[in-house]
Amino acid sequence: MPDLNARSNRTPRHIFFVFLLLALALVSVDQTSKFHAEKNFLNWSHPTEVHHMNTEKQHVFTVGISPSQAYKTGLPTSSITTNWLDFHLTYVRNTGAAWGALSTLPTSVRSPFFTAVTILALAVVGWLFATSHAGQRFYRIGLAFIFAGAIGNFADRIFLGYVIDWIQFHWKVLGWEYSFPVFNFADICINIGVGIILVDLLASELEMRRESIKNESNQ
Repeated sequence: MPDLNARSNRTPRHIFFVFLLLALALVSVDQTSKFHAEKNFLNWSHPTEVHHMNTEKQHVFTVGISPSQAYKTGLPTSSITTNWLDFHLTYVRNTGAAWGALSTLPTSVRSPFFTAVTILALAVVGWLFATSHAGQRFYRIGLAFIFAGAIGNFADRIFLGYVIDWIQFHWKVLGWEYSFPVFNFADICINIGVGIILVDLLASELEMRRESIKNESNQ
C-alpha cells in the first residue's frame, strides 16, 4: 500500500509525463480496436445517417450451449443448457451515453452537452491528479485509466459524431437472461480506473486506521 506521505525522487514533470504516456498508450489501444471493429464488422453504411448500416457479429466463445450456438452448429434446441454465456464481437454506433442514454436528443443539444460533460470530467481528473500526493501511485494510475477512457470516447464524438462500441456479452444465469449493452475498450479503462481508485482509497483508509490504533496503543 503506498504511503500517502511518502516522498518521491521523481520531479512533478516526470510524473506527469508518465501519466500522459500511460494514457496515450491506452487511447492508442482503444482507437486501434475501434478501427479494427469498423474494418471487419461493418459491411455497409449510409454516408450521412449513422443508423443506416449493416453489420455482422463474430462469435468468440460460449460457456455452455446457448440458443445462438445451437442454431449455428445445428444442435437441437433440447441441447441448450440452463446456464450459458455468449461473447461476440460486433459493431455499434452509439450516439448517446452508456446504455445508449440520451441518444434520442437532437444533435444540436446532444453534441454540446456531451462535449461540456467530457471537458468537465477531464478537468476534474486533472485536478485530482494535480492535488494527489506523490505516494499515491495506484490512485494516479486509476486516474490515468479514467482519463484515457474519457479521451478515447471523446475523440469518437468529436471526429465521428458517435462512439464505436464492439464488445458484446449475452447470458442466461439462474433464469436471468440479459444482453449487456455493447461497449468498448475505453469503457473498460474507465471501469478499471474507478476500481483501482476505490481499492486504493479503501486500502489507504484501512492503513490510516491501523496507524491510528497503533499510535493509541503506544501512548
